[in-house]
Amino acid sequence: MEMEALKRSTMIVTMFITILSVIIFGSNRSAYANSDAESEGRVRFQTGDLRIDFASDIHFGRHEIINEDMTLYARPLLTMDENDEHIEQFVSVTDTRGTMQGWSLRVRQNGQLTSTTETQRDTLVDAELSIVGTFATRELSTTGNVTHPNPSEVPAVFEITLDASGETSSLIAQAGVGQGSQNWLMQFGVPSGQGENIVNNNLRLFIPGTTPRDPVEYTTTLTWYIIHAPGN
Repeated sequence: MEMEALKRSTMIVTMFITILSVIIFGSNRSAYANSDAESEGRVRFQTGDLRIDFASDIHFGRHEIINEDMTLYARPLLTMDENDEHIEQFVSVTDTRGTMQGWSLRVRQNGQLTSTTETQRDTLVDAELSIVGTFATRELSTTGNVTHPNPSEVPAVFEITLDASGETSSLIAQAGVGQGSQNWLMQFGVPSGQGENIVNNNLRLFIPGTTPRDPVEYTTTLTWYIIHAPGN
């Protein structure tokens, strides 16, 4: 109510001034017809941001213990709606700095997969986590609609196997100078298959047959970070 009252008061004052101007200066209107006047145009910018908005979890499901080499593929995520639709894993980056300096997206595996409970074989020795065939698209709206941008604007992306020791990070994507502004999705493939066999072939976990393991859950964490310029 106070806001509506304020709006009405402002309109009344403005109308009063307009009517008063006509009364006072009506007889001299022609004298101002060719005069000069200046008004001000103004714009102000504030510092933007370069950030990682979201990074998907990666799960490889449950599997029987066998003494053979195994390549496991990530299980797809589910939407939160009633249809339980499968969605791809992805990392989202936003660059609103306005400097067009480019950026680099890197990921570090923080050590080998280890058991979440006490067990004799608590580490998946020599297991390798790979991110294969990633690609970048520009997100054009907050509704999640995505389209492929001009190829010259797409950050270069890479196929990598993470360093399980955690000593080094891996370059996932980079945008050169003049590229990578606004919102970007690094999508790690689209789930395929049916029923229990729906997997994402672009996220892989290789476990040698010689790696001992127990019937427990093994996990690790990934740290994603972004650098304010393109680079290796």
